[in-house]
Amino acid sequence: AERERAHQEAIKPPVTLDKVVVTLNVIGEPQVSLVMTNHSGKTIDAYKVRISVYNNYGEQLKEFGVGNDHFNGISQDALGDGQSSSSGRYWTLHVFLHILLGASHRRKFVVRLMSIHYSDGTEWTTEDSQKVTAEGKL
Repeated sequence: AERERAHQEAIKPPVTLDKVVVTLNVIGEPQVSLVMTNHSGKTIDAYKVRISVYNNYGEQLKEFGVGNDHFNGISQDALGDGQSSSSGRYWTLHVFLHILLGASHRRKFVVRLMSIHYSDGTEWTTEDSQKVTAEGKL
């Protein structure tokens, strides 16, 4: 039990995922931004996320209805220790435009943090069993 606790502590995310903001751009494409706060004690110079979209039934949707069931995003904005990222930076999900056309029902967007890269060259990566996620609705 002690080893498991130590392991959980070691893999604990060095950030908090504060919120996911989902908006539509002028042509109706969803734009997803992740607001997170860095608690690592180091400067983050990049991070990777995986964004999934779900309908009201909880079914995961695919790009263009047939493609991948998630969108891989990367951010290369520096984020110093103690700083929070801005919701003004976002990923545009062109590939999920079709799911919103004529849709009056809400969609759930789940952003999963996959890895963080630090300015000192080190990296933190989520383990498969870890779901470091936040969600937003449109």
